[in-house]
Amino acid sequence: MSKKILIMLGPAGSGKSTQDKLIENEFGYKPFIMGDILREEVKKGTTLGKRIHALIKDGHLVTLEMASDLIFDKVKKSKAKKIIMDGFPREFYQSVVFDYFIKTNNYKLMGVIHLNLSRNESIKRLLNRKRHDDEIKAINQRLDDYHKITIKAIEKYRIEKKLIEINGEQTIENVFKEIKTKLQKIKGI
Repeated sequence: MSKKILIMLGPAGSGKSTQDKLIENEFGYKPFIMGDILREEVKKGTTLGKRIHALIKDGHLVTLEMASDLIFDKVKKSKAKKIIMDGFPREFYQSVVFDYFIKTNNYKLMGVIHLNLSRNESIKRLLNRKRHDDEIKAINQRLDDYHKITIKAIEKYRIEKKLIEINGEQTIENVFKEIKTKLQKIKGI
């Protein structure tokens, strides 16, 4: 059996990681969280890790090459047959490259979950986290990048009829209930 892949997209603070865990428990999809993969590389102190740290510190997204190399390597080496990609692909070109990666490895993209969340709600949730990388300037930069860049990938998946729109402003339980209902309609999920 080839690998089945879900993608989880949403602005910072939309609850992607929380929903990843719930999807893992219900459907068996192992989360591959881009942020965790990047932080792991930074922690290693490699040259790539230092470049990633500089970008993240200023609230910017990492380059296509950096993200692709890291994530493709992780996916290929994983024994998991069901994977949920959290935060990747974020950009239109990443989505094109990721589609090629999926196709050439005979994997199957099952759907792209998009957690819709207003800018105000994103900021409120991120400020409540009180994490170092969630200072207001970085928050605004991350949200600006998301709305300028990620929206193009989202539109691509909408046109391809792969997008699963979810109201991210609900409670955690209701967001998952909506995700579960929509995923159960996908053949072979």
